Amino acid sequence: MRDKIIKFIIVMLVCGSVYFLLTNHIIFYTGGEELQWEILPKTTISFEETFVSLETGEYGGLKSILEKGTLQEDGLGAILVEWELISEDGLRRLEEEIAAEE
Repeated sequence: MRDKIIKFIIVMLVCGSVYFLLTNHIIFYTGGEELQWEILPKTTISFEETFVSLETGEYGGLKSILEKGTLQEDGLGAILVEWELISEDGLRRLEEEIAAEE
């Protein structure tokens, strides 16, 4: 009986971890003095963009990061402003550019 309970607990931990990864973006930025990270809820359940690095070399720039998938809808812009990677005016202009291209 004890073994069944332990197996059940392990299965529940694995399932909970998978569900967490399906429903959240983990945003991180290693520029500056220390690692910054934030958990951002997704609007849709998927494994897409679960781990997102804001290093501009990986995606090509902040515009391409915001254009990618649902990150803009999920509120990545607020994190960019909070971490002072872009100003509020710069974010607004960037979002307008992206909207104009669509």
